[in-house]
Amino acid sequence: MTAKHHKPVKRKSVPSPDGRAAKTAKTAKTAGHGDLPPAARSQTTKIDRAPDANRYRYYILAGVLLLSLMIYWPSTQNHFVAGDDYVILVENPDIRSLSNVPKFFTQAYHAMYCPVKMISHAVDYLFSGMNPAGYHFFSILYHLINVALVFIFIFLLLPNAWGAGVAALLFALHPMNVEAAVWITGRGDLLYAGFYLSGLIAYLRYLTNGLQTKHLLYTGLFFALSALSKASAFTFPLALLALDWYYRRKIASWRVWIEKAPFLAGAFILGVSAILLRSEHSAPLSDYLAHFSGVDNIAIFLYPLTFYLIKFIVPVGLALPYPHPFASSLPLSWHFYVYPVILPAIGLLIWRCKTLRRPLAFAFMFYIATLLSAMRLTPMLGTIAADRYFYITMVAVVFFVAWGFDYLYRKRALWRRRAFPTACIVVAAFAVMTAAMTRTRIRVFKDGISLFSDAHRKYPQHATPLYELCGGYVTAGDMDNALRTVDKINQLLPDNENALAFQTNLFLMTQRLADALSNINRLIRINPDDNYYLTNASIYTALHQPDSVLATVDALLQRAPTSSETLITAGKYQAGAYVDLLRSADAIALADSLRKRFPESYAILMERANASFNIGRTNDAIRDLLILIEHEPENALAMLNLGKIYHEAGRRDEACRYWRRAAAYQNQEAIELFKQCQ
Repeated sequence: MTAKHHKPVKRKSVPSPDGRAAKTAKTAKTAGHGDLPPAARSQTTKIDRAPDANRYRYYILAGVLLLSLMIYWPSTQNHFVAGDDYVILVENPDIRSLSNVPKFFTQAYHAMYCPVKMISHAVDYLFSGMNPAGYHFFSILYHLINVALVFIFIFLLLPNAWGAGVAALLFALHPMNVEAAVWITGRGDLLYAGFYLSGLIAYLRYLTNGLQTKHLLYTGLFFALSALSKASAFTFPLALLALDWYYRRKIASWRVWIEKAPFLAGAFILGVSAILLRSEHSAPLSDYLAHFSGVDNIAIFLYPLTFYLIKFIVPVGLALPYPHPFASSLPLSWHFYVYPVILPAIGLLIWRCKTLRRPLAFAFMFYIATLLSAMRLTPMLGTIAADRYFYITMVAVVFFVAWGFDYLYRKRALWRRRAFPTACIVVAAFAVMTAAMTRTRIRVFKDGISLFSDAHRKYPQHATPLYELCGGYVTAGDMDNALRTVDKINQLLPDNENALAFQTNLFLMTQRLADALSNINRLIRINPDDNYYLTNASIYTALHQPDSVLATVDALLQRAPTSSETLITAGKYQAGAYVDLLRSADAIALADSLRKRFPESYAILMERANASFNIGRTNDAIRDLLILIEHEPENALAMLNLGKIYHEAGRRDEACRYWRRAAAYQNQEAIELFKQCQ
C-alpha cells in the first residue's frame, strides 16, 4: 500500500521590505498585498544577515541590559519630585490599597485617564510604601523591559543582531529617556511604550506568519493596555499603517482598512477624551491665537517635529520643562521659524533617494506618526515639549541607525575594510558620551529643587521653571527661598494675574496678610473674579476688620454671582462679620435664609452656632455644631468650639471628648485644652 503524500498547506503572507514574499505576485494581488517582484522569496524563510552575531543575540541583549542597569541604578537614591509626584503619589490615598483598582477605571487623576499607570503605583506602594527607592526600582525595571522590546522589534524588522544591539544601546542610554525612566510621574510613558512596542511586535508576527487572526487579537489587546496607560497611544493605528507600507501591503486594500477600523475608532475616542480632560490645563485657544500671528502659530505647532530630532543628535540643554513662548513676554526666537523647515527637507531627500527609500521612509513615517501626540496646539501647562514625549518616537531614530549597520553589513567588503571599524568607533563614542550625560542627568532628578533649578539656569528668561522651583521650595518648607523665587517671577511678568495669585498664596501661607491684601486688591483691578473677592473677605476676617468684610461682600453681591458655592462662602463671611459686630440676630437670619435656599450649606452652621451662643441659645448652638460635625467629621474647629460650649455649660466630659477628637487633627488650641482634662 503506497503512502499518501499531502501537499503542504500554504499560508497567506505579505511581501518583505526587500521584496521577499510567501506567495507569487499573482496570488498576493488577489489577497490585496500589492505587486511583488517575480523573483520574490518566502518571508517565512529566516534570512540570517549576520550569522556570527545573530547566534549571540541574547548575549548582546544581556550586555545592553546589564550596562543600562549599572547606569540607572543610582536613581534609586532619588526622592519624590515636588509637583506631580506629590499630587499623584504622596497625597493620593487611592494608591495605598489594591482594593481601589476598580476606582482607577472610573475616574481621572490629574486630568489623565490612566488606570494601568495607577495600578502600577499601587503595586509600588504594596512593596515599598512611601519609600521612593521602590518606585524608582520599578521604573528602572520597566525601562529595561522596553529596551529588550526595542531590540526584539528591530531584530524582527532587519534581522541583524549588531544593528538591533546598537539601537537598543542608544535607546537605553540616551539622556533624553532619563525623564521617563527616572521621574516617577513619567511612569505612564514607560508603560504605554512597553505595550505599544508589544503590540507592534504582535503585528509583525501577524504580517509574517500568514495573517493569522490570533496575532491581530494580541495586537488589539496590547493597544488597549497601552491606551489605558496613557492617551498618547492614539497614534498606534498610524504606526500599524507604516508597517503595512514597509511590508509592501496595498494600503488601499479593503482588508487593510477593515483590520484597522477598531484601532482607528479606539484612537479617535482616546484622542477626543484626552483633549477634553487636558483642556482645563491649557490657556484658552482664543488667547493663544491672539497672542501670536498666523505664521507664528504654524511655526510653534510644527516646532517639536525638528526640536526632538536635534536634541537626540546633540543632547545638550535638556530641561524639564521646556517653556512655551506663550508663557513669557519674549518674542519668538529665530529657531522657531527655521526648525519647521528642516524636517520637510529631510523628507524630500528621503523620497528622492530611490534605492534606500523604503526603510528611510518607514523611519520617517513612524517618527511623524508617534510624535503627533506631542504636538502643542495650545500651551498645556506652560510647556512646548518634554523629553518623555519622545520616548516611543526614539525607536524610529534608532531603527534608522540599526538599518545603517545592516546596510553596511550587506556591503561586505566595505564593512570589513573601512565602514565597520569607523561605525564602531562612532557608535562607541556616542554611547560613552550619552552614558556620561545620562548619569549626570539622573543626579539632576534628585528632587524638585535640583531639577527645576537646572531648568531655570537653562531658561532664565522664562517663568515656567520658576513656578515649579517655587513649588519645590514650598514642599521642602523653605518659604524664604520660595518668596525670593516668586519675586523673580513678578520681575519677569509684572502685573501678571497668575504670578500675582501665586505670590498671594505664598503670602497667605506665611501669614503676611497685609502683603496678601495688597496683591488681592491689584488682582481685583486686573480681573474682578469672584474668588478674589472671597479671598479678600477671608483676609479681612483674619485681620478682624468686620466692616471691611461687609463692604467686600456687598461689592461681590452687586456683581450678582450665580454660583451656589460663591453665595454660600460669601454668606459665611458676612455672617461671621455680623457676629464680630454683635449683630447676632442678623447673623442668624442670614444663616436661616441660606440654609433654606441651599440645604447643603453646612459651613454656615458654624457662624449660626456662634451667634446663637452669643445670645444665650446654647442648645441651638450645640445642635448646629453636631450637625456640622456629622457632615464634616474632620472639622477640628467645629469640635473645638463645641467643646468650649460644653465646658461653659458645665458638661466637662463632653467638652473633653470633643477636644480630644480635635487634638487628633493637630489643632494646637484643642491640644492645650485637652491637657487640662488629664
